[in-house]
Amino acid sequence: MSLGINLLEYIINILSKKIPNDYQIGISDDHHRMKVDFPSGTALMLANAIAKGKNKKLASIKGKFFVNKKGNFNNNKINFFITRKGKTIGKHNILFSNNIESIELKHTAYSRELFANGALNAAIWISKKNKGLFNMQDMLGLK
Repeated sequence: MSLGINLLEYIINILSKKIPNDYQIGISDDHHRMKVDFPSGTALMLANAIAKGKNKKLASIKGKFFVNKKGNFNNNKINFFITRKGKTIGKHNILFSNNIESIELKHTAYSRELFANGALNAAIWISKKNKGLFNMQDMLGLK
């Protein structure tokens, strides 16, 4: 329900449609030490947006997972660099990189309040709609 994550999903979908294939892709997925799943649902949502932008299935371009350690990119794959330490609520970085430049997009959650804020905004927005099936991108006017 994070408004920022939903905007980031939209942006990386557009970027991944245009970025050349010689760029390596990495998603950094940082959360508190008690979070047991990896990659997080948010990281998978972002990876799906990249795959969709590239007109591919995520399963065909999902790379390696590096949990609490460094790793190297696999070419033509989405690589996941996962950290589960400390009290981090949530940090996600998306890196598109080749041997001459890199583009990095980042979202940091400072408080879990952002989830409630997104849900309240969505509830207010949908209360003014007729029946239908909607998602956060509809609410943000991104479709």
